[in-house]
Amino acid sequence: MKNPFLAVAALIGLAALPPAFGGAAWLDLARNSTLQVVGRCDSRSSRWEQHAIYSYCEVTVLRTVRGSPDPGLVVRQRGGEVDGIVQRISHTPLLEPGGTYLLFLARDAAGVWSPTARGVNRVVETDGLGETVGGEPLDEVIRQLGGGS
Repeated sequence: MKNPFLAVAALIGLAALPPAFGGAAWLDLARNSTLQVVGRCDSRSSRWEQHAIYSYCEVTVLRTVRGSPDPGLVVRQRGGEVDGIVQRISHTPLLEPGGTYLLFLARDAAGVWSPTARGVNRVVETDGLGETVGGEPLDEVIRQLGGGS
């Protein structure tokens, strides 16, 4: 290597970066949300609305991180399937019945709770770590977000 100092500087710079889903990154993902919850999608239905398909998921709130969820929380997302016609939105996973998620939500133009960009984060059970989201323990992520019951 011609300049070892550049290699060392590059490594120091990489070490200073936050992890992919570390504290500041979770705060960035949650930035535009007024409601942050851990919830389970109990059911999902889809329908046509003005030439687009929207899906509605009834969510049981398991933990509130920030905000005040409505009783009987319903989350609206663009995409879904109606009469064999499928519409998918890239980089936006649909809530699946039975799945548990860390959700970052805001009211959309219709006044319905909808995920913000990158607002659907699946919670999974991981051996040795318990519940995780983005590879991190869920309790730690909630702590980083500054919330919750």
